[in-house]
Amino acid sequence: MSGNGSQWGNGWGSSKGWNSSQQQQQQSHPRASWQASSSSRGGPRDPSRRGDDGRVPRQHPPPVHNEERIPRRPKLDHHHQATATSSFSSSSSLYHVRHSNHQHNNAQPAQSMYTTKKEDPQMMVTTATPTKKEEVPTKSEPSFSTTSSIVNQVKVEDPNQTTNLTDSSVMSPADWEQKLLSQFRFPPEKYHLPAEAFVPDNVNRMNKKKEASEVAIQKVMKKMRDKALREVQEEQDDEDDDDSYVSSDSERKQRNRLSDRFPYEAIQIKDFFNAVPDCLPFTMGFDVFGLRDKDEENCLCPCGKDLFPWHNQHRLEGVGINHCKNSKYTPMGLMRHLRTEGEKGCILHYGLTIYMEHLYCKNSHNYRGGVGHKALYEMNDANYKIAVAAEKRELHHEILVGRQKLEEEKARRMQLEHRQIQQTEQLEFLQKTNKDAFQKIKQLEEDKKALHIEEKGKTPVLSKFELDCYRKSMDAYFGLAKAVASSKLETEEGPLCVEVHQENGFSLQNFFNKWSSRRKDKKTASLLFCDLNYGQGKREMKNFHGMKIISKWNVQFKNEINYGRTAEAKEQKVLDTAIDEGGPTREFLSQCWMQMGDLKLPVEGGTDVSLFEKHTHGWVPITDEMLRTKLKAALKENGRLSDDSEYAGKIEQARMYYRAIGRIMLHALATGNTIWSSSMTPLYQNWLLRGCRPGDEDYHKEDILKHLGEKMRKFLGVVHEFKDGTEEVLNEENIFTKFIPEQYLSSREDICLESMKEGLTLGGDYNLPGIFRTMPLEAVQKLIFSCPVLTAQAIIDILVPDYCVGWEGSKEDGKGHRRMQEDFFRDLCDILKEREHREKELPSDKLSFLCLFVAFCTGYAFLPDPMGNPNFKINVWFNFPETRKDDYPVSHTCDNMLTLPGYLYTNPDRDNFERILDESIYGSVGRLDMN
Repeated sequence: MSGNGSQWGNGWGSSKGWNSSQQQQQQSHPRASWQASSSSRGGPRDPSRRGDDGRVPRQHPPPVHNEERIPRRPKLDHHHQATATSSFSSSSSLYHVRHSNHQHNNAQPAQSMYTTKKEDPQMMVTTATPTKKEEVPTKSEPSFSTTSSIVNQVKVEDPNQTTNLTDSSVMSPADWEQKLLSQFRFPPEKYHLPAEAFVPDNVNRMNKKKEASEVAIQKVMKKMRDKALREVQEEQDDEDDDDSYVSSDSERKQRNRLSDRFPYEAIQIKDFFNAVPDCLPFTMGFDVFGLRDKDEENCLCPCGKDLFPWHNQHRLEGVGINHCKNSKYTPMGLMRHLRTEGEKGCILHYGLTIYMEHLYCKNSHNYRGGVGHKALYEMNDANYKIAVAAEKRELHHEILVGRQKLEEEKARRMQLEHRQIQQTEQLEFLQKTNKDAFQKIKQLEEDKKALHIEEKGKTPVLSKFELDCYRKSMDAYFGLAKAVASSKLETEEGPLCVEVHQENGFSLQNFFNKWSSRRKDKKTASLLFCDLNYGQGKREMKNFHGMKIISKWNVQFKNEINYGRTAEAKEQKVLDTAIDEGGPTREFLSQCWMQMGDLKLPVEGGTDVSLFEKHTHGWVPITDEMLRTKLKAALKENGRLSDDSEYAGKIEQARMYYRAIGRIMLHALATGNTIWSSSMTPLYQNWLLRGCRPGDEDYHKEDILKHLGEKMRKFLGVVHEFKDGTEEVLNEENIFTKFIPEQYLSSREDICLESMKEGLTLGGDYNLPGIFRTMPLEAVQKLIFSCPVLTAQAIIDILVPDYCVGWEGSKEDGKGHRRMQEDFFRDLCDILKEREHREKELPSDKLSFLCLFVAFCTGYAFLPDPMGNPNFKINVWFNFPETRKDDYPVSHTCDNMLTLPGYLYTNPDRDNFERILDESIYGSVGRLDMN
């Protein structure tokens, strides 16, 4: 049996024996005399020292105490001798290796991006130190306890227990290039290396390398352990055959220490193979397409001299350095080299072979759908052909995918160019036709450029299916809320009666002034202003009457006419009072939205205080400070400024008005009615309904600028004092996160917005953001709010003609009437288009003919969004039984119906019909009854 030094050096490929400095180190040790006489146990025997039986007696080392043992080390280069001791015992915080009576420095090796700095007792390599004196085995074979303790001395880590890397571990291309070039002994020119070498590893690749290194460590440690166990077994068998000498316990324990028989310490094996994933030139030729003749010939063995800088980076002094003399290999040549050296006995090359076979999935179908990389097999192997075919299939697939992406990119570029041309043409047309809209678009683009706002990604178009799901979700929420609220009612009660007195038309201001001062009555509109609690003291139930707000209303428009006391007069009064089957409620809500901006806080003897102000996209509440300032000025006019109770009462009245607006909006939401888009601007739609404010991640800066409609770049560089007393220079960031929220939300939260929110949620009973935040703002706008712009084509799209209703004459005459009615319907559509064009310059404070026409037919002075409300239609009936020739058009707002005489008119001229239609529509303005 060969000696330890020569066997591990020659058999395992470390260094060929100990060098002179190591021998000098051993001479000072108590075992030096024995080591000088014989190179190792079981070495050449002296024939002159034969025993009586003719056999050469075994040469054993003198007994040495356990704490005096020296761990074996491989041969070191001359200039690394001084640093080897500290390097071998490094990373003590990572892996625990017990060595008695040897002090080492705590220098740590270079941290690899593929390793995790984690201490795990199950992954430690330890040398067992017996605490009790073991009995000498009486049998020739080693004792069971001794053998099991030897096996348990070395514990290897489980490759399944790994810590995966994350995206944060991926290096940038610049760092990757710098790292790659720093690992060469003589850095090559960049253009000499394949282009694929400069592509950083992704997370999957990094995790695969880490897993391969752990598998290599496991198998290398097992191979070293098995070989050491065989040596121990052989020496014990040899000792049992030699009856002339019986070893002592200390000698046996000295011999049974496996770590002393390893060519490398366990910590060195771990450090080496944990650093291999960072050896970028190692696998550089494996992952190239071979576009140049020598691209594949770029693989370097980690044990070669050309990777000396990589060894230094990871402090791998003495582990595999300068072992290989060749420089570059092809992938197949590298694998042949690793297998050859591993078969000769080099444990490092054996481990590198395991690493590469695991990394490139040998005999596995996880690599390119084949059996691994082709370089893992010899060319005459059947698996080589399978691997080559799999590589060709993948390249063919990548070519097809690349062509497809190229075509898609070409189509996208052409589409983008076409869209840019269209936008340019639209802007030029808009500049000529609508200068205001052109200026807004131009202002938005300038603001985005000045504030460095990134272009918002293309928002996916909402499908009808998605909107239908959102609608069902909203209906289910309010349906459940109604069911829960109705269960609290002790008795069945009728709907809330909203009595509206009209004198010279409906006035929202008079309605608010009247009912806000009335005593609370659960049957009247006073519930819009009073608290909704029921009972007193301990029996009080919060928002008990909230069911009245979210349920159907009975809106009654009362005429200021003295009908008298006769039966005929009372009957006429009933006939003139509209029955609310949806139409009167829509008319009432429409008037509320239209007149909301003119709502004022009345101050007796002073100037009334406006509660809203005009904004680009509609009406917004005034700031709390402005409300207080104007109210004080109005009270000063009538000499009541000193009366604190009146000032506080007016503030509370303002809160009641805002809260009533919120409750009316809640009723519209709960009953499926549409809210006019101008009554709540998009910024407040986002805040009040979705709980989303500027500065939130899901509120894009571009959307904020669109919703504000103001020039924000003018504030850049301005020193602004915020509400908390701090002064900051406004920049592109704090404008959105602090300035806009304070100016548009915080400045109105105390009185205006808080009161409206209280009305919208009934004091928090209804969590509207909980349902609407799950929807995009676009979906909320399409489901709840009207179209921002009313066009003739939008009205024509929802007109549904029904010809010859109730016709009882002959079929031929019916066909003639139908042709006339179809021509008449086309005339109606043409009238709508012409009136739209004619009223383009109409002042914004006046309702257009289109608004009045829709209000005449439906009760709304606007149209719901057709995508969010696809069932909203206007039925046009050409009725025979209920009309006579030359009758005026009649509308039924409860059914969204316009009824025209079946026989049409004596003078079927279109101008005549337009005159009659004008008289019907304008004659009904302000009349919300049956007349």
